[in-house]
Amino acid sequence: MCRGSEFARASLSGLNPSIILTKKADHNSLATRCWMLDARYPASPGPDHVSRIVSHWWRDWSDKISPSVKHRVTSFQHQASSIKHPVKEQSIMTRTRLAFIALWIWMWMISPLSAEQPKKNIALVIGNNLYEKTPLLSPGTDANTIAKTLEKCNFIVSKGLNLDSTDMKERISTFGQALKEEGGIGIFYFSGHGIQVDGRNYLVPLRFKDFNKEDVKSGCIEIDSIIETMKSAGNPVNIIILDAAYAAPFGKDFEPEKPGLAKMEAPEGFMIISSAQPSVAVKDTSFRQSPFTEKLSKHLITPELDIREALFKVREEIEKATKKKQSPEITEKISSAIHLYYPKRDFFRLLADIKQFTAERKTLSFDEISDHWEAVLDRYPYWSSKSQSEDPIELILAAINENPDENLFEMVPHFDISLKKTNTLDMEFLYIPPGKFLKGSPFDEPNREEDERQQNVTIPNGFFMQATEVTQGQWMAVMGNNPSAFDECGPDCPVENVSWDDVQEFVERLNTLEDTDGYRLPSETEWEYAARAGSTGWFCFGSNPERFPDYAWYKENSANRTHPVSRKMPNEWGLYDVHGNVWEWCQEKEGDYHLIRGGSWFYSLLHARCANRFFAFPDDRNYTIGFRLVKTQ
Repeated sequence: MCRGSEFARASLSGLNPSIILTKKADHNSLATRCWMLDARYPASPGPDHVSRIVSHWWRDWSDKISPSVKHRVTSFQHQASSIKHPVKEQSIMTRTRLAFIALWIWMWMISPLSAEQPKKNIALVIGNNLYEKTPLLSPGTDANTIAKTLEKCNFIVSKGLNLDSTDMKERISTFGQALKEEGGIGIFYFSGHGIQVDGRNYLVPLRFKDFNKEDVKSGCIEIDSIIETMKSAGNPVNIIILDAAYAAPFGKDFEPEKPGLAKMEAPEGFMIISSAQPSVAVKDTSFRQSPFTEKLSKHLITPELDIREALFKVREEIEKATKKKQSPEITEKISSAIHLYYPKRDFFRLLADIKQFTAERKTLSFDEISDHWEAVLDRYPYWSSKSQSEDPIELILAAINENPDENLFEMVPHFDISLKKTNTLDMEFLYIPPGKFLKGSPFDEPNREEDERQQNVTIPNGFFMQATEVTQGQWMAVMGNNPSAFDECGPDCPVENVSWDDVQEFVERLNTLEDTDGYRLPSETEWEYAARAGSTGWFCFGSNPERFPDYAWYKENSANRTHPVSRKMPNEWGLYDVHGNVWEWCQEKEGDYHLIRGGSWFYSLLHARCANRFFAFPDDRNYTIGFRLVKTQ
């Protein structure tokens, strides 16, 4: 049976009813019959049949439409019943015209309905790894990865890294308010230490130093409080993802009665996902990313998968990789299907075809319309398959925003820019978008020099910058030697003791190995633009010196040596160690010198300011100077 009420549901939601044809074709009848004819009506509709159709829709929707529309419907029913029945020998074209008239009347009747705005999905992502007693390697990367994944899924994402108790509570409160205002799906993600005490679960903030039961209860963040915040928002679906079952969260200072997290029961409308089974701890590994989060991010953006199918695949792969030593725990009370990712480019290409079809349909016969519709279904198998899902209109509403015409213009092109590139040496490069920024520093910035005067700069083209400084291992792979003074630090530590001239030779060899000419040092302007990542403060995170140790190895915390790259927090564009560890060569020459930027393990934090300019001769080799590359192709 054709579902005419789908048109009303679409219009009530702010969609053109013709769009529903992309989602709700009846298997047993021509799609065009869905425009006006229920299977109960004959193929040659007269005005009485049209009136009966309107009456049918009237019964379904009279309580949902405004008084002005009710008046239109009543008037139309009266007029339709007074028209003489047309001859039975109507041509196909005549029947087609009647069908279009009925469709037009229906669309006219519902046009004044106020559109309900699509609900927006909200996510809060937190990654804590710089714990004083038991630091973790992966949560910072995990949080960045899951945040990017959820942004691809059209979530509004708030991300926090290395937050203390006050910061976490503020973020959670703001998150709950946003959920209440927007009303869409809510996702809370946490990567870091978790602990169970007396059967209740807590997330460990940074700078928590009191290690006993009562202090945990008062100083850590109870997961039940997060659930209550999300429940009070009143939105229908909430998901909590916890990568927080690491062993020994407080080292030897306090050992919980049971490892990992306690078993949790999801309340109505919730899904709770944990990286491990109850009371099972996961050892921190040498991986820069948690296997659980890595696999979860991969499967969440598979268009064909409901989130339950994605989680099944995650569990399957984790169990296989760990020989069943680790198995994610999932508990839920959600009745509807949950699809987080939709192929928007396909949707808007389909919408363009629908618009073209709408313009042409007045000259088409029923058979031609049917042929055209079948071609549309063949061209877009994903959307065709989704037309049989339990909630097709909700699927469309989640895939389209308030301005479909604008999205149509922007998303039809069939190309994509990858935001990350990795070469054969496993050097990772991140996309730095074009933009404008204020280079230099204001006159009152501490330690400012005259050559830091501010100027507005435009970066006209995007480029790729290496996520970390070039490591000793990467240098050895290209050059066959290791000039570093701190060679005992290991292959993941930055190469240093290399001159600007040495770097040019490295670049030349790397370009040859990779069959490109795209690798080079960044210009000074590119370096500062990428290091700031939108910041206008002293550092990439603002101007608060107390936060500096979270981002950099410098004089006060380096123990007079370099450290492995990417152990501190990245900037907002994912670049690690833009402050400290080693100075970084830039391409330009100023007089007899070349510029170096970013500070090092040997210098104070003020030397690492984004605007600070330092100089060295091109043949200088120093154990405080290294480099990172950009790639322009």
